[in-house]
Order: sequence, then structure tokens, then C-alpha cells
Amino acid sequence: LRAKLGDSLSIGDRQFRIDAVIVRELDRGAAFMNFAPRAMIGIDDLASTGLIGFGSRVTYRLLLSGTDPQIRGYQDWALNHIEQQKLRGIRIESLENAQPVMRKTLERAERFLSLVALMTALICALAIALAARRYVLKQADSCAVWKCFGASQAQILRKQLYILTMIGVVATILGGFIGWFAQELLMQLLGGLIQTRLPLPSVWPVVWSVVFALLLLFGFAGPPILTLSQISPLRLVRREFGKVPLAAKSIALFGFISCLALVFWATRDLKLLVWATGSFGLGALLFAGLAWLGLWGLERFSQSSYLARIGFVTRFAISTQSRRAAFAMIQVSSLALAIMALLLIFLLRQDLLQSWQANVPDNAPNRFLINIQNDQKAEVQRMLIAGGITEAQLYPMVRGRLTHINEREVMPDNYQTDNARRLVDREFNLSYTNQLPSDNQLVAGQWFGNSVTPQISIESGIAKTLNLRMGDQMSSF
Repeated sequence: LRAKLGDSLSIGDRQFRIDAVIVRELDRGAAFMNFAPRAMIGIDDLASTGLIGFGSRVTYRLLLSGTDPQIRGYQDWALNHIEQQKLRGIRIESLENAQPVMRKTLERAERFLSLVALMTALICALAIALAARRYVLKQADSCAVWKCFGASQAQILRKQLYILTMIGVVATILGGFIGWFAQELLMQLLGGLIQTRLPLPSVWPVVWSVVFALLLLFGFAGPPILTLSQISPLRLVRREFGKVPLAAKSIALFGFISCLALVFWATRDLKLLVWATGSFGLGALLFAGLAWLGLWGLERFSQSSYLARIGFVTRFAISTQSRRAAFAMIQVSSLALAIMALLLIFLLRQDLLQSWQANVPDNAPNRFLINIQNDQKAEVQRMLIAGGITEAQLYPMVRGRLTHINEREVMPDNYQTDNARRLVDREFNLSYTNQLPSDNQLVAGQWFGNSVTPQISIESGIAKTLNLRMGDQMSSF
């Protein structure tokens, strides 16, 4: 509009002076009509504009502000009142349920982030387990020497747990600072797209992160550390570990189950948790099997006459891997699972972005003119022609609510999907014409043309959602 403060603006039959400019609206949603610019005028001036009349689109909104318990309490009361009174056309809107497209997009994004969190936890568990094993191998001789000098199991265990706890504390503090810095960096990079600042994290995400990190650390590094406290002094002679104690196995199982429970509590998606964990388990078995086949092939190769012609280093490497087949299988499986998780996250990210882009066709209209009054049609047509648009068609639009299908009252409770319930609980945009629009295509039936029999053409997606078929009778007001 190229308008400035103090300029006059025509709204309906009235002239208003621009006193302020709206920078941000808290109730601005993602619905189709909300993309249009809005002007705020006094309620006492509304009647004199002549905007409210037959066929006008009028929506009444009640904006509430308060604490979370107050908002949830009012929402519960309102939903119960709407259900008891069977009120139509009244709904409570939030970012998640205002529009099906937005809700679906948010659900996909939330599921993707949940999968990222789950994959990150599993990768961290593998990394901790491998690092703990290497740490135990390096500390085994030292612990055996301490045993020779009279150190008890409790003393060795306390020392190792102290080291493990310090590692966990430093890692969680460092991770928290890295997360905060990453958020600030992201806000700087997206400063031109986001007009508000992300809220600072509350104490609960920090507590949850610390608990989750310590569970991962003690659940997957605790069992190997426990074997250090029970190592025999004969380790210095025999170069071997004893059997893994039952307590270590119990700690590993408890840590694994606790981590899965925490991930489920964070994601609230049991299906995703079962699917991802099961896929990880099957992947681990597959990669372990492939690693075993590779080791078996190396062992057969080591027995062949060709091995005598290769270098000593190669023969020694093959012999070492063959003797430590179990550890080699674990290493190969862990590395393969980590790479698989990273590739899976990358592919799902690409698919998520492509699905968002596919929601809007390349030739989708991006300019809409609505609420054109009869005395404005000629002027609008001249404006379009002056702008080089000669094929634009103006269609009448009226609002109507679907009340009956085949003489049966239509109620939201009659449908299972949220989209169908939303459709029957809202007003439809109805239009009328004898000529089939050029950008429309019939998928069933025949165009009614000049027929005097009352007929209606329904968009195929709406017909499928509401289970409408050819020959059904519809009533509206």
C-alpha cells in the first residue's frame, strides 16, 4: 500500500487515519485467510464500514492470557461445554491444531527430531561401550598391580567410579554450553527469518539431560569398570580377564532399559521407539554376521599357501583379528551402526524437506482477491487488465454449513479423522456458475450446466474425506 503514519486508508465505506503499524500479532495463525494484511479498528466503528453483510466472512476470536494451569483449566472447561451443548463452529485453536497442514508438518518435524534424539542416544551408547572397553584394557595391568600391593575391590571400584563421575560431570557441563552456543549461533544465522528469540531452557531439560547422560555413561561403561575391581593379580601372568560378573550384566541391562524408558518419556512415541530399537537390533545382527563371514574368510585365507608370500605385518594383523573375533565383530557392528544412523538421519531430513516442498505446487496461486463487492467488480477487472492479467475469473462466494447428508444430521462425532471433523464443523465456501471452470476437471459424473435440478459439485478430496458418493443428497444453510 506504500502507506505511512498519518495517511488515510479506506476500509469499506469509511476513511481511517493510520495511527500505528502492527509489527507482530500473537493470534496470527497459518490459515489461508491469515496471510492477508489486517487492519485494526474500534468495535464501535465496525457497523459504519458496511463490511458486515450477506455473505461476509466474519470470525469472532477470544484471546486469553494466563499461566499454563489457568489456560489448561479454561480449555478443559470450554471443551466440555462445547461437547455438552453440541455447539457448532466453535473450536479452540493452538499452533498444533489450527490447520491440518501445519499440524501434519509439526508432527513430521517432531517425529524427525525424536528419531534424531533416539539415534543419538544409541550412537552414544555404542561409543561409550567401545571407549570403556579400551579404557579397561589399558587399566587392567595397573589394577592387577594394585591388587598385588593389597588394594581391595572396594578401593579400586571407588577410584574408577570417581574418574567416571568426573568424566560425566565435565561432559554434561561442556555439552550444555555447546548446546546453548549452538542455539545462539542458529538464531544469528536465522535472524532475518525469525522475529523473536527462542526462550532460554528451563531447569527440567537440563536435569533430564544430566540424568540421561549419567545413565548412558554408567549403564554402558559401568559393567567394564566393574570387571576392573574384580580383576585377578594373575592377569600380570596369564594376560586374561576373568568371567564377567553377574552384577555387571545386571547394570548393563538396567542401563539399557532405563535409557529406553527415558527416550520414550521424551518422545512419547512407542511405535517409533520399538521401530528404531528393533531396526538397530536387526542391523547389529546383520553387521555382526557380515563381520563373522569376513573373519572366517580371513582365517581360511591365513591357512592358504598364498599367505607365506605376503608380508609379516599382514600375517600378524590377520592372525590378531582371528584370535579376537568377538571384539572385532563388536567394533565392525558399532561402526556400521553409527554410519547407518547418520545416513538414515540425512535421508529422512531430505525426505522431510521434500515433503514440505511438495505441499505447495510450483504453479500455486500466490495472490487472492476476496470480498469483492458488486460495485467494485468493474474496477477490479480494469485493474487486472491494466496489470496484464486477462484470464482471471471472478466467482461469487457464499458461506454455507453442511447440516445433513441423505437426511441424516451431520455431526463431528460421526467421523474418525480430525480433518473430517474439522470440515463438518466449519463453514464451506460455496460458489455457483453454469460453466465448468477451465482449471477444473471432472473425475466422476457430469457437469450440470443449465439443469434446473438442484445439483452440487464437490472437490474430490473433500468428498473422499467425508465419504460422499455420487447420488448422495446434501443439505446446508
